[in-house]
Amino acid sequence: MPMPKPVPIWPLILIALVFYSLPWVVSPDAALSMGAYDLAEWASLHPVVRGSSPPLLASFLLRAPLVGIAWAAALNARWDGSRALNGVLAGAITIALLPPLEFFTQYADDPNYRQQMALTLAAFTGVVVGLAVRPAFWRQAAAFIAAVGAAAAAFVGLMQAVSLVQEFRLAIFGGFGGGGFVICCLILSWLCFPARTASTNKTR
Repeated sequence: MPMPKPVPIWPLILIALVFYSLPWVVSPDAALSMGAYDLAEWASLHPVVRGSSPPLLASFLLRAPLVGIAWAAALNARWDGSRALNGVLAGAITIALLPPLEFFTQYADDPNYRQQMALTLAAFTGVVVGLAVRPAFWRQAAAFIAAVGAAAAAFVGLMQAVSLVQEFRLAIFGGFGGGGFVICCLILSWLCFPARTASTNKTR
């Protein structure tokens, strides 16, 4: 069976990032419209989220998908022939996860900022490893897991955030950003599925 032609994933990652920034939760009553990043920041201020176990779980679930797609981009750099573009995208996503400058100057003990820094380090480590690892099967398997994990985290995080907003008794509905992002991640997981490289045993 011939090996399927590699499909560049960077356009799909760009589309996923657009959906990430589009509204995930909309409330006409309060003129509220938040993308995943803003929703994670808002959730981090909620007492229930601050006091949850583990702390800031909803914020983590809304931010972690960026780590997943950064890993997927880096792990696919050799497979789809777009190493430079994938590397730039993965690096840009990692930088976007950085906490504000205040973390490094005044608020190093802030749990919200510390979570952002931890996710930045996780993304950076995964990107470096992803760009360095050579066996095709393991790259694709890890990218597949990262993409599925991103979809799952985004979905659960969105459900938790909606539940938090509903506590304020506001009329809300889900924006198409969340659904679009999850769909992009699922398509990405299919493109990264190891069976697409199973017909060859060589290292790229």
